[in-house]
Amino acid sequence: MKKLKNLKGIHDIFVDSMNELDEKFQVQLKKTKKEYQINIIDEKIQLLINVCNGEGLDFDKIKSKYLKPKELSQMLTNDVIIENAHIIEEDLLDKIEVNGQEYYYEAKEKGVIYDINLNQVGIYKNGEFCFN
Repeated sequence: MKKLKNLKGIHDIFVDSMNELDEKFQVQLKKTKKEYQINIIDEKIQLLINVCNGEGLDFDKIKSKYLKPKELSQMLTNDVIIENAHIIEEDLLDKIEVNGQEYYYEAKEKGVIYDINLNQVGIYKNGEFCFN
């Protein structure tokens, strides 16, 4: 029996398309790995900043001790703006539901209670909610 000539063509098409797909896959993996490394470095820098702020340490002195040169250079190339290593901390509001209505409040003494439209509706005092 004779060999089919078109069978070789089908095989070549299959191999070529698999090689092309593999190349695209490898490129995408490299991009993903680079993005992951950047995210890790950013999180490491943020953690170091938070520790410095919490402990009253100088970030400029500490960064050279705990960050690698590659991480320091990325910190500069990613336009990470650090003003004397101070971050404005935002207080997150806690959520409660009273009589089917959602309210948000500052969980501290004399914390303000807000409604869903951010209107001030009361205060959080002595562990209790006092509505106006």
